[in-house]
Amino acid sequence: HIRLCADSPVARITLDHPEHNLLNEPTLRELTAGLELLAEREDVKVVVLEAAGKVFCGGMDVGEYTAERAFQVIDAFHTLCLTMMDVRQPVVVVVNGPAIGGGAELVAFGDLVIATPRARFALPEITIGMFPPLASTMFPYLVGPKLALELVLTGEAVTAERAHELGLVNRLVPEAQLDQA
Repeated sequence: HIRLCADSPVARITLDHPEHNLLNEPTLRELTAGLELLAEREDVKVVVLEAAGKVFCGGMDVGEYTAERAFQVIDAFHTLCLTMMDVRQPVVVVVNGPAIGGGAELVAFGDLVIATPRARFALPEITIGMFPPLASTMFPYLVGPKLALELVLTGEAVTAERAHELGLVNRLVPEAQLDQA
């Protein structure tokens, strides 16, 4: 569910799980393995995490998130986020579409985030009676405790412009300038 291209000094990991780039345990493990592989390469100086299609990431595949599988999926996601923080290269997340639920959490663990005006960020888990576990730990650090609580408890979407104001996004660029940025 991912593509990996390592043209040094830049490596690209692309979510490629049409139509919404949903996350499931195999995808999370593939992302972790890709990052671990790239971390060992001296010629790779930066890792770009991006997505194919119109949606950066629609979050967790709810079909995967069953009572029997929840712990394995959370463990896989937790491992991925720790790996993103531990790799020696900076991880630049490029968001050119909605980043929902687990997708927004994935963005939060990037070292730098570049977004276009098409990006939207939301943690809608609360609307179905769930709590976003990783967002609750990382978002207070990024946007402050009060705003993080508001985002987690309301599930409301944030525009790319607002995400930039809040510090979730480092650079907001027009879609036509995304590759250059």
